[in-house]
Amino acid sequence: TAIGKDIEIPSQAQILDACGKWVTPGLIDAHSHLSGLNEPAWMPSTMDANEITNPVTAQVRMLDAFNPFDEAIPKVRNAGFTTCCTLPGSANVIGGVGFSFKLKKAATVQDMMIPGTEVMKMALGENPKRCYGPDKKMPMTRMGTGAVLRKALFEAKQYSDDLAKGKDIKRDFDLEALVPVVRGEMRCRIHCHRADDIVTAIRIAEEF
Repeated sequence: TAIGKDIEIPSQAQILDACGKWVTPGLIDAHSHLSGLNEPAWMPSTMDANEITNPVTAQVRMLDAFNPFDEAIPKVRNAGFTTCCTLPGSANVIGGVGFSFKLKKAATVQDMMIPGTEVMKMALGENPKRCYGPDKKMPMTRMGTGAVLRKALFEAKQYSDDLAKGKDIKRDFDLEALVPVVRGEMRCRIHCHRADDIVTAIRIAEEF
């Protein structure tokens, strides 16, 4: 509300003695899996951030896995964080839609999420290779990861163009999730491990 000296304090204000302490702005975590990889994270029943069934799962939404009662939330809030971006994990080349939320006490995710912060999570580098390569499934290499991403975006672009032209096409739930991406209406959050992964992300973005 106000900062400085000689400020008029409202009569109903709560007074906290912060003598000898530091006051900082709230911290923001721009990339987390909070409340998707619930605590305790070693329990399979709480591991809801990675849909490791296909390297492209653009249609899944972190919104559907978010647990507002995750015991990690108050711990992170007490550490000074006021806002987090929570994302599907990096097992898949395209992992699904994440969003940002306020770390406040609430009963539902709708009371915590920040509207308009949805992003499509993508991953280059080690994680997709590690999750699919050992099973001899694509992607096994960085080449495969790039190819999987290009194919998904190419098909989504074709699908988006057909929708825009009003063509009589069978609606595709999986591709529909990528339409805002190829139209430039949704940002992508791309997990990278090496500098060349970042260059690959830029290169593919420029292609589309």
